[in-house]
Amino acid sequence: MAPPKITYFPARGRAELARLVLAAAGVEWVEEAVSAETLPALKESGKLAFGQVPLYEDDDVSLVQSMTIARYLARKHDLYGDLQQGAIADMLIDGYGDLLNKLIPNIFPAPNWPALRKLKEEVAPVFAKQFEAVLAQNNGGNEYAAGSSFSFADLVLFSITESLLFDLGLVSAADYPLLEAHYKSTKAHENLTKYLESDKRFPPRKLEIPPE
Repeated sequence: MAPPKITYFPARGRAELARLVLAAAGVEWVEEAVSAETLPALKESGKLAFGQVPLYEDDDVSLVQSMTIARYLARKHDLYGDLQQGAIADMLIDGYGDLLNKLIPNIFPAPNWPALRKLKEEVAPVFAKQFEAVLAQNNGGNEYAAGSSFSFADLVLFSITESLLFDLGLVSAADYPLLEAHYKSTKAHENLTKYLESDKRFPPRKLEIPPE
């Protein structure tokens, strides 16, 4: 049986949540890097249903669409949790999607610094507060993102928090202690720690928003 394969650019990006799920499940996978030069040939191969990466392949499926891949892997490896845990994970994913829809057009193709400064000041704190409120609804936010066990929802919230607080630096960790504590506890998950500290993980893409 061949190991599962993720085809994506050599970056965290939209493939990272799928990687986190595989890592937490203790599943080894291989990476195939794609570039702007090799992407057209991959599109012509017919493997990309919507012409986009990441592409995930295992012995059972060939999938594109990053959240479809992550959800499939969470279900396959019994990390989706019960009905409530799965719903919380989906809600967090959709909430973060709303933020990304505001963020990404101001980063690509070129940074719109005035818009990004405004987003950092006015928009990101609102979203961070909302994410922390979701966490707080489950046992005061003192353990898991949903339910009474580690699940996909924890990986989703970990990914969101890492991006908001640390990689993009859109809000301060000190202002959201529940998010920071959950991030640290999830990071300590044995299987996840192995991946996070390994050379297999790509470095973060930092967003340094210059002052006005």
